[in-house]
Amino acid sequence: MDSIKTIVLKTLRQLLSFNTLSKALLILIFSVIFIFVLFPTKDLSDVVSQNVSKFTQNQFYLEFDNIEFNLLSELGVKLDNVYLETPRTAPLNIRELIALPAISTFLYKKPQGKLHLKGIFKGDIEVNITKHREDSSSESKVERSEISVEANKLDLKELKNFLSLPVSLKGRLNLSTKVITPLLTNDTPEGVNTNSTPAATEIQDLTLTIKNFELPQTTLDQNGSIPIDIPGIKLSELVIKARYFGNKLVLSEIKLGKDSDELLGTIKGDMNFSPMIGMGMPMLNQYELSLDLKMKKSFYDKIYLTLSILNAGSYFSPISGGYQFKSKLKGAGTYSVPRFDAYR
Repeated sequence: MDSIKTIVLKTLRQLLSFNTLSKALLILIFSVIFIFVLFPTKDLSDVVSQNVSKFTQNQFYLEFDNIEFNLLSELGVKLDNVYLETPRTAPLNIRELIALPAISTFLYKKPQGKLHLKGIFKGDIEVNITKHREDSSSESKVERSEISVEANKLDLKELKNFLSLPVSLKGRLNLSTKVITPLLTNDTPEGVNTNSTPAATEIQDLTLTIKNFELPQTTLDQNGSIPIDIPGIKLSELVIKARYFGNKLVLSEIKLGKDSDELLGTIKGDMNFSPMIGMGMPMLNQYELSLDLKMKKSFYDKIYLTLSILNAGSYFSPISGGYQFKSKLKGAGTYSVPRFDAYR
């Protein structure tokens, strides 16, 4: 027994006689054991909620049922049954949130890593944040992040409620996109002019697919102008492919419906927005869209009166099985009365 005590004491003396780095590692090991093994992680929810409210001046409220840490395969944390309140949206519920930050997040204060959101809007979202590889190198160029997003089977009704949209929506949404945005950090790299125009955010290769899309009959208020009645629309599939850069949304193609639907066709064009200020949403300045739509007589009967009021009735032409509508749609903003011109 005495020999065992002697060995233990000798080992401790050797550890404590090591350099400062060895002592720091020893303290780190015991700290990890205490925080991740002995500390009651379920009680961390209250601590985190209090700090989130404090640092956001009561603008955000966060709570969760349980927290788990992973230090083996990948450094990360998992939260169960997350509840989040924000000042501009309805409360958000997430069944499981897994965050896997990269080491560079801690070493250089540059957010990189992966985020998995399960059970959000009754679907799943995966986010991957990496450093964007610029086409050309420049010491004065502001670093940007590359954010890849994959969303599967999101419920449009849940999303509509979260964003408090004025119209009802139904369907299941799949999304794939890549966002290039200025690095989310408070540190300014050396050599960068802080008075220069900030690097713009780009959205590349946005593909959005909605299965069983439904938009009920609704009326668009034109801010004092003639209200526009939109008939109910049901599409077995709606596919949107777009890019956003330089405050312009380029709609490469919006593909509506299939042969079995009342309405099918394509929409292409550009939409120009005003620059975003702070966290505000960009305002639509002007747009020009090319519409090439085919519809069955049942849908033609519902939409013809509305388009005639907008002086667009002359752009219908009869085809086998229904009607075709081809026109250019132009407008000067969100609340301006749209103008239809001949399709070219």
